[in-house]
Amino acid sequence: MDAYAQALAWAERAVEASPENGSILNTLGVAQYRAGHFKEALETLERSVKLNSKASGALNPADVAFIAMAHHQLGHPDEARKHLETLRDLLTWDQWKNNTDNQTFLQEAQERITTPDSTDEQPDE
Repeated sequence: MDAYAQALAWAERAVEASPENGSILNTLGVAQYRAGHFKEALETLERSVKLNSKASGALNPADVAFIAMAHHQLGHPDEARKHLETLRDLLTWDQWKNNTDNQTFLQEAQERITTPDSTDEQPDE
């Protein structure tokens, strides 16, 4: 089992134990994305956004970054660019601008979305 498949299995178990935890849903969505399950990732991350936004009153940049990249992988360029712009805006906020993980996600999303033919060859499922 490769590392992404193992991470996906662990995240699925964590969500079973705590299905209303937005942070755990984010972890599952990221694992689904990394494993090439882009449609599932998008659905999971959209649930994560709802829970995380309700809990904190704001969007979580990690949710937005992976939603943008999932849309890109699914061939939704307008949605991908819209979420990339939202991510860029979020990372101007004091609470997020110095977070290195979020900056790394922004860099990955920008490279993925703004580079022609940058979709993965993996099938979704």
